[in-house]
Amino acid sequence: MTSSYLERVAAFIANARPITLSAFWDELNGFDWGYAWSDDHSVYQAGRERHEALRGRATLSPAHAELFQRFEAHESARNYLLALVPEKPPRPRSDR
Repeated sequence: MTSSYLERVAAFIANARPITLSAFWDELNGFDWGYAWSDDHSVYQAGRERHEALRGRATLSPAHAELFQRFEAHESARNYLLALVPEKPPRPRSDR
């Protein structure tokens, strides 16, 4: 990892504002996980920055981190057309 990457991640973590699990699920569900396949560099760049911001928000709690990891595993497997795609995590019912 480069120091600039670590600095960007540290900045996202420092700016992470509290968010409920259900609202975080909504953000993850609405995110364009296939941004890396865009032919438009500006779309790719915006997607990468948003992905890093979501990763920064995942540091808010262990529950946020688990939700992010499960979503990322599901969407990555789906986008890479893997035979075994982990189940998409259900939307949390109560806000913790």
